[in-house]
Amino acid sequence: SNEGLQSMQLDTIFSGTPGVLTRLKSQGKLDPPMLACLISEDLPLNVVSKLAFMFNFQDVFSLGGPPRLCMQLFDSENNSPYTSSWSSGFGLESVGVTQIVGMHCKDGRSLEVSVSISVAPGRLSNYTKIVRICPRYVVVNQLSQPLRLWQDNSILHPNLAIDDSNDVNESKDSRKWVVNRAEQESSGDLNQYKSLFGITTNIASPEDSGMGSKTTANSAACFIATIQPSGIISFHLPDTRADRLLRIDLGSDWNLSCSFNADMTAEYVLEISRARDIRMLPTLSTRSAPIYTVV
Repeated sequence: SNEGLQSMQLDTIFSGTPGVLTRLKSQGKLDPPMLACLISEDLPLNVVSKLAFMFNFQDVFSLGGPPRLCMQLFDSENNSPYTSSWSSGFGLESVGVTQIVGMHCKDGRSLEVSVSISVAPGRLSNYTKIVRICPRYVVVNQLSQPLRLWQDNSILHPNLAIDDSNDVNESKDSRKWVVNRAEQESSGDLNQYKSLFGITTNIASPEDSGMGSKTTANSAACFIATIQPSGIISFHLPDTRADRLLRIDLGSDWNLSCSFNADMTAEYVLEISRARDIRMLPTLSTRSAPIYTVV
């Protein structure tokens, strides 16, 4: 994968332009091994130098302490209509420590990214620091079937797989996701940003082949992404105000898994049971006679 990255024509990622993950994905060159290499801490310096742009602080001396950096979700190429507030400032003194930086989007929702700071190798270590911005979460699907990932802490779930057309218990305004095949999302990145700004997410996408149009997820659950077999994608939590819990969805024939913590490093065993349509359960009428026998 390192050799593949070094052989590619990588361009400098300037401030306000899409990152390398988005660019390679749009070119159809982003495969799981390459994504794993890009988010690795061992990315070769010659690859970093192709992607990075150099900057310096204009004011070296400050009464408030060392200079600090701020970040904002903003697309200067006008490919995305979503813009966040500026993040809190973070310093460059914490070398080797990964920081989580949040950018407020709307109504308390924040986009969180991972920021790591390292020193350049060799003689450059006295002069240059490298700031790397990576996705906070990455999911790898090692199953033989596609799955959907949800942020969900709800207790009640429908007994029948639903889409947005047959759920009579929830109003359209309270629903956080819909299934609209006529308007499939063309970009998974934009699809994720929608929920950060309080916009209903369309879970139908070109990547969800084999999943079907129905799910047993609660209408208040936040859709994250559809991951194909052997697929690996980066993601962020759609709603940082809610509990940071994830659930796995294998399609309309299965109930969602139990919730597990997105921020706790651990190994979980998740039991996923088959969904049962309660309309198909055998029933016994007790109104035909006052006395009856159960056999």
